[in-house]
This record gives sequence, structure tokens and C-alpha cells, in this order.
Amino acid sequence: MGAKNSGLEAQEQKSVYPPEADVGGQPAFKYPFAIAHRRIESGGWTRQVTVRDFPLSKRMVGVEMRLIAGGVRELHWHVGSEWAFMTAGSARIAAVDQKGRAFVEDVNEGDLR
Repeated sequence: MGAKNSGLEAQEQKSVYPPEADVGGQPAFKYPFAIAHRRIESGGWTRQVTVRDFPLSKRMVGVEMRLIAGGVRELHWHVGSEWAFMTAGSARIAAVDQKGRAFVEDVNEGDLR
């Protein structure tokens, strides 16, 4: 019933056929990066989806980023925790953990940190 988007349905089968535990109380979280503003800097680009773009997302932000070889993202911080999935390439990250300890780590394609 209704409009069909076979490509999207193939990617999100649990939205079409939800698991038994899903009682339908939470709307789907979808906001394509493709329509988000892209900020271009000398080291690469980022685009993010925040509560300004998607009011339902009060505690979560999504960022897509592309850095050139040798590119550096500006120093910034978050009040909450952060995780990242490396889709391509490799990078070196410097961060501070929840106990205030600084660390440097190399990440590669497929890594989740």
C-alpha cells in the first residue's frame, strides 16, 4: 500500500518489516546528508545534521567528513560522547577520554571508534 521506494526499502528492511519488539513508538530517524549544507575548508569538507535540521534529534548529531591527505579538522569538543566509523582511507586522531586522558590513535577503513 502507498508509495514505494524499492531502493530505500532494500536498504532499510526493518523499517518496512519491523522486528516483533518494535511497538511503533519512535519515528524513523532519517535525514539525508545529501541535502545538508557542506562546509568547505582548506583541509577538506564536512556536512552535519543537527537539531536545527532535524528537531527530533535533540541528543545526537551526524557528521560526514572528507579530509585531504595531511588535512586537519579544527580543534573542537563535545559535551557528550562521540563515536566514528571510518568508511575509507586512514587518519590519525587525537582525543581526550572521559577521564581527561589524552590519546593518539591511527584508524583505518572499517574501524569503529
